[in-house]
Amino acid sequence: MNNLSNSTEELKKIAKKIRLDILESVYKAGKGHIGGSYSIIEILLSIYFNSNFSFKADNPNWANRDRLLLSKGHAGIGLYGVLAYLDYFDKNELNYLNQESILGEHPDHLIPGVEFLSGSLGHGLSLASGMSLADQIDGKSNKNIVILGEGDCYEGPTWEAALFASQHKLSNLVGVLDRNKLIANDATEDINTLEPIVEKWNSFGWAVYLIDGHDFSQLNKIFDKVFKNKIGKPSMIIAKTIKGKGVSFMENQVSWHHGSINEKNFFIAKSELEA
Repeated sequence: MNNLSNSTEELKKIAKKIRLDILESVYKAGKGHIGGSYSIIEILLSIYFNSNFSFKADNPNWANRDRLLLSKGHAGIGLYGVLAYLDYFDKNELNYLNQESILGEHPDHLIPGVEFLSGSLGHGLSLASGMSLADQIDGKSNKNIVILGEGDCYEGPTWEAALFASQHKLSNLVGVLDRNKLIANDATEDINTLEPIVEKWNSFGWAVYLIDGHDFSQLNKIFDKVFKNKIGKPSMIIAKTIKGKGVSFMENQVSWHHGSINEKNFFIAKSELEA
């Protein structure tokens, strides 16, 4: 349990602040994956600020912690922004992304609060499934939450893990699919369609929930439910999101998957996020 407030209005203010921190970090670094990071900010905050999600920022390896695994590792700066806000490490580290810092463009397990080195898609759900089974065997109540990108669902190991988790009734496992419908170079459905995505996860034996991934009311409600899962199966949250959420010229633009931010765009984005 934690004592953080998950007031919708307070979380909205924090989300805006973290997007500003990410903007400055990517601008100073010269490049970064800002689009897919912006699409998961509300998801991350709703997880960490849920009273049923247990962690200790001053003791990241606490044995009884719940685990957050970012399978879509290219969105690492999004996770870093939240971890810095929660005091896992000095916020000043964000100013040196990809430079003389502990923070690289993809998460590393040596960073406080990061559970595994990610970036190559398709591995997060397998790892989280193994952790969940180990916790189940050991009689632990730990929860394992894994955030996937749509590119993860292009990879075979994801579906092998889906079968495995269902077979072992891993009710302590929660997946969150960042469904912004854009990957690195095009629209998801134009490259390799994932629809009908809800029915697919249902057919693999998961409890599936479709929500607005930027609506704190919906997010808080669904995490309250899945974190208390008593139905004997893993949960998958399909979160409909917007790539580049919060900045008008970035939203729903595949070009903002990765790249640099020039001075003009930096100040336009900053003014929008500060409004």
